[in-house]
Amino acid sequence: MPVGLQCPDCLHYRGDFKCEAFPEGIPEEIYTGEHDHTLGFKGDNGIRFESLEKFMEKELQKEKIYITQTRG
Repeated sequence: MPVGLQCPDCLHYRGDFKCEAFPEGIPEEIYTGEHDHTLGFKGDNGIRFESLEKFMEKELQKEKIYITQTRG
């Protein structure tokens, strides 16, 4: 992923160079794109990059299915 784009597009990103994986600050190697955080990184506690866009698409699909099922 291009430099600087992976973190802001992540479900776990909280702004100000922080996220659920790194609440004290995202390591420079990850934030700059030097390290692809779909792969593990020391100290991430198993929390990796997850596309916010893909998450939202899945949630929208779930909502559509629910609406269809409840309207009979």
